[in-house]
Amino acid sequence: MQASLFQVEYVAWLIPALGAPLVLFGVPVIVYALRKSRRAYVQTAGWLLSLFWWSFVGLVVLALGGLALGVVVPFFGILVPLLLVGLTVLAARVAWVGRRQRAFTVVCLLEQAVRMGLPMPTALRAAMAGEDPRTRSRLEHLASWLEAGGGLSEGLERHVPETRATQLARIDAAERTGTLPTALAELHAEDLAAVRGEGPAGSDGMGGPWLGVAYGAVVAAGVLTVSAGIALLIFPKYIEIFDDFGVMLPWATRVTFSLLNTAYLCSDEIAFWLSPGGALLVGSAAGLGLTVGVALQTCTRAGEMPRGVASVLRGWWGAVPGLGLVVRRGAWARSLDAMSLAVASGVGLPAVCDAAGRAAVDRGVERAWARLARRTEAGDPLGDAAKRAGLRRFDRSVLADALGPSDLENAAAFLATCHAAARDRALLLWRGVALPAVIVVMAAVVGWLCYAMFAPLVVLIESVIVGWRLG
Repeated sequence: MQASLFQVEYVAWLIPALGAPLVLFGVPVIVYALRKSRRAYVQTAGWLLSLFWWSFVGLVVLALGGLALGVVVPFFGILVPLLLVGLTVLAARVAWVGRRQRAFTVVCLLEQAVRMGLPMPTALRAAMAGEDPRTRSRLEHLASWLEAGGGLSEGLERHVPETRATQLARIDAAERTGTLPTALAELHAEDLAAVRGEGPAGSDGMGGPWLGVAYGAVVAAGVLTVSAGIALLIFPKYIEIFDDFGVMLPWATRVTFSLLNTAYLCSDEIAFWLSPGGALLVGSAAGLGLTVGVALQTCTRAGEMPRGVASVLRGWWGAVPGLGLVVRRGAWARSLDAMSLAVASGVGLPAVCDAAGRAAVDRGVERAWARLARRTEAGDPLGDAAKRAGLRRFDRSVLADALGPSDLENAAAFLATCHAAARDRALLLWRGVALPAVIVVMAAVVGWLCYAMFAPLVVLIESVIVGWRLG
């Protein structure tokens, strides 16, 4: 029996010892191979696997840093994980803002070149002297790509990875329909609004939701870590002290400890990790690791999602209650806006549907436009084709009333405005509710733990004072 137990423990230690090097060195090779694929779902698997790898690396760094400083100065060993998380998030924020500034610079130069009628490679090279080395390198590569006859959207995706997936899709659709000057002017105006923190573009630009999300993640991970430490280290000591004094613990402490069911009540390691206290510790470690992983991935080129990955993830996010309204309405607003521009350019309805689907950056919306194109090519009226394609009743009723190209252009612009307004209202509601909800939940958890931790001290002091008086 002892030999079999030794073998089990040996295997339990051997798996992490062999698995850690495999994850550290094997996963990047797999991620590199997956990102080379042309299929969007394969690229998405590689991007998510990259996020897992960065989270694992972040956990290893936090654990090693905490152990190293914990041996030297125990107090700093406790604080180092949260300190490293905060510094990593700050570095990610700086890197993210720098990338958005480079993308803004490139789009601004392209818009000026098109508006002034200058060759884009010449305008890009003329502006290189006043930019930083990284921006100069991107401008040089993009100018060479355009001189070789490459498309603008593909060149931006290859040589300016900071360009957002929604911008790439709109530029691609504009190239196909001959509306590139209008699309670049609109993108430039949106970037200006984002830099100033104005308008709906501010939600996807420099101001972005990243800082708020990172703040909430750091606070939640910190509270989970502190809660796990209290549950694992302090509450068991209370039980021992109160057993020695023969005093009953306060009800709040008893309830909290019975819910956590920490290592004090566990007979072995397996029971500990299956207890709520162990789950809380695992959850806090996973939260810290995911926060650091997102921050580290943002600092690298992998932080900018390719267009296919963004399209797949937006489709998944669209299935989330509440959040799906923001994601889907934004996708339909972009696609209908692209449809209005495509109709104004005079291209056929199949090309219009293709441009609208590409601009959506959402797999579900793109498939709906593809079905609409197939049904119209088969000879169905626009209203019936929109119904079979799965468009909303209000959208297809407005499109069905369009009698000519000008009516269809106005109808698409009207629907784009309606969807954008609905998205902005939902986004404002999310912004107004998310942060107060996080604060209320975290305050309730921290307040309860503080009461459960300090109430035994008051009871113990009162019992000691009573004993002194009786003595």
